[in-house]
Amino acid sequence: MRQNKQLAMSAMVIAALLLSGCQNPATDPGTLPEEKPTKRTIIAGYVIDDHGLSTAGHWVDDAWFSYQGNDANVIGAFEIGGDVYAGGTSYSIGNRSVPCVWKNGVITEMAEPSDADDYYVYSASLIDGKVAIAGTAIYWSGDKLPGYWIDGSWNALALPAGITSCYATAVAQKNGAIVACGYYGSSVYVWENGAVSTFTAPDGYARAYPRAISLDGDTTYLVGYVYSSVADTYAPCTWKNGVPSIMGTPPDPSIIKPYSAAFVDGELVATGQCYVKNGDDDVQVAGYWKSGAWIPLPIPSGSTGARAFGTTPDANVFTGYATLQNGATQPGYWEAGAWHALSLPNGAAGGYARVPLTTEARTPEPARDSGKLAVYTAGAFDSNRPIMDQNGALMYDQYEADYTTEVESFKASFATSIYLDGNDIFFAGNSTDGGAAYWKNGIRTDLAVPAGTFSRTATDIAVSESNVYVAGYFKKSSAGEIPCLWVNGTISELEIGGTLGGEANRLAIVGSDVYVSGYYVEKDEAGADNDTWKICFWKNGIRTDLESVTGLPSITVFGLAQSGPDVYLCGSSGIPADPGRFAPAYWLVSGATLTKTTLDIGSAEKAGLVGLVVEGSSVYATGAFYNAGTGWMPAIWKNGLMSALETDNTQTNNFQTGIAVAVDGSDVYVAGMRSYSYKGEVPTLWKNGEIVPLADGTSYGSMMDVAIRRY
Repeated sequence: MRQNKQLAMSAMVIAALLLSGCQNPATDPGTLPEEKPTKRTIIAGYVIDDHGLSTAGHWVDDAWFSYQGNDANVIGAFEIGGDVYAGGTSYSIGNRSVPCVWKNGVITEMAEPSDADDYYVYSASLIDGKVAIAGTAIYWSGDKLPGYWIDGSWNALALPAGITSCYATAVAQKNGAIVACGYYGSSVYVWENGAVSTFTAPDGYARAYPRAISLDGDTTYLVGYVYSSVADTYAPCTWKNGVPSIMGTPPDPSIIKPYSAAFVDGELVATGQCYVKNGDDDVQVAGYWKSGAWIPLPIPSGSTGARAFGTTPDANVFTGYATLQNGATQPGYWEAGAWHALSLPNGAAGGYARVPLTTEARTPEPARDSGKLAVYTAGAFDSNRPIMDQNGALMYDQYEADYTTEVESFKASFATSIYLDGNDIFFAGNSTDGGAAYWKNGIRTDLAVPAGTFSRTATDIAVSESNVYVAGYFKKSSAGEIPCLWVNGTISELEIGGTLGGEANRLAIVGSDVYVSGYYVEKDEAGADNDTWKICFWKNGIRTDLESVTGLPSITVFGLAQSGPDVYLCGSSGIPADPGRFAPAYWLVSGATLTKTTLDIGSAEKAGLVGLVVEGSSVYATGAFYNAGTGWMPAIWKNGLMSALETDNTQTNNFQTGIAVAVDGSDVYVAGMRSYSYKGEVPTLWKNGEIVPLADGTSYGSMMDVAIRRY
């Protein structure tokens, strides 16, 4: 479950570190010459690229060094024996947070709690020379269980008596023992020596959120914030051995949330999020608390706001970011009250400076392998909510700030396909107004249909030489669907004769030729079960029939893929010796030659292909096979050999299938749907045959397409 990276990560930890020189990334760090130690500040944080993915790393003398990990960010950093260690998270392609620790930029993922579906990761600290990460395991049941990771393992904290859920937000070491804090509702929890103590929010506040621990001898300070439902405001708060006290605020505060704390020269210093009212707007201001008093930092010139994250042991340097006029975040730091912007690496659109470290220890240069993987998926869940996702997270704002009004330029109901064109991302599908549409980088373009049309769907999209091609179909009155093609918004019907109707499903542009795959249905007077499905394709509007099949499931897509000048189409082929059965097949269109290949189905009664892709000399196809005992089950074929895809529930009345396939090196991704308990069919992404856990993967719907970008 993705949390706002500006807000949900806590704990700025103060340690000491020096990097006495910065090498060329290609140089072996083991050959560093001896140099006289001098103090130097390293600032750990992360940057965000043009595609919205983050890269963890640190700055030394304004030079950026990246860490490993996909969509990763740092929440704490330390020096241990001359090495830079950091704690934080990376995000899986299913948008699930993965707690991790870096040593000189090399990532190690932490073990997952048993059966947990996701995690909240709040803060990192140093315990017995090891990085500890406080967090919470999240379960689909709604339970939230507190704990922390250390030395790669998850350590659960005991739930307070009488409750089934709570959060753990910080962990520290006190007199050789573990001390942790957390919350639920208005209760504040402190775990120490295996026992849990319960404290409360100050009078007048309905909820409490302790976010950091700071120790002063035997005194335990918690720093966080509390919420007043009456005033609808947040206030900064400390708990000294469990006794709460509200800290100072700037004039006209609206939202104030401290996240980190440390003792500096015997005084408690805290940093966090702070907004003040400016008319109808909330403006973010930078500053910190010292012994409970609010001390502002100057807003950088040319910015609309700023925030401080952490500080050095002498409270002379504060890390943070400034919000620029265009909304981008500029990482930087305040030193002796003056703002210094940090440089962004190539491809970065913004960043966050999180943790400052000063030391006199030498540090090997971090790893530079931080290539990004973006897995895009299209579909819908909850019947009418769009999947236009990057690594499992919706890429665009669906609602305005009130969370009820739709963003007019978006208004997506479901997505059927994806096309990547350089840095541009196109989706096709339907809007919440019921119209066929496509989206370029989240901006909707509606597709016109003839007068009298009462339903329409866009099924695929491709771009060639700035021309936008969209396949789909529309329906008038009681007649059947009419397959069609839009070119730059102009619609053309695709010929199917006098039939029950049909659909255009997928398309490809090969040179100046436009190929569209689909089908139409011919009526049989004996009944709908005997209607004949005609699998076909259109080349520049001219139809070629491929196969006649009866008994196909109602959810059927006939895929199309391009490989150089050739085109592959997939579907099902009847088995002459056994009427009523059919086998998966694909057709190669190479010039004027049409070649059919029928694939293996093992002991299955019947099977069909829905989507395919060609990578090198290998043909990957996906679809479903059927047996009476299990119903329709998802599968993938590589070069004709079938492998079942993982399922976690079998219900014969549900249709489980792969719909689209994409290949990234040795990894094969399949988008489709599976049966999930009482939810019916749910959107599903498989990687190498196994279900990818999704942050929101158990809502009715389907995934219709998948695409890969690696950079």
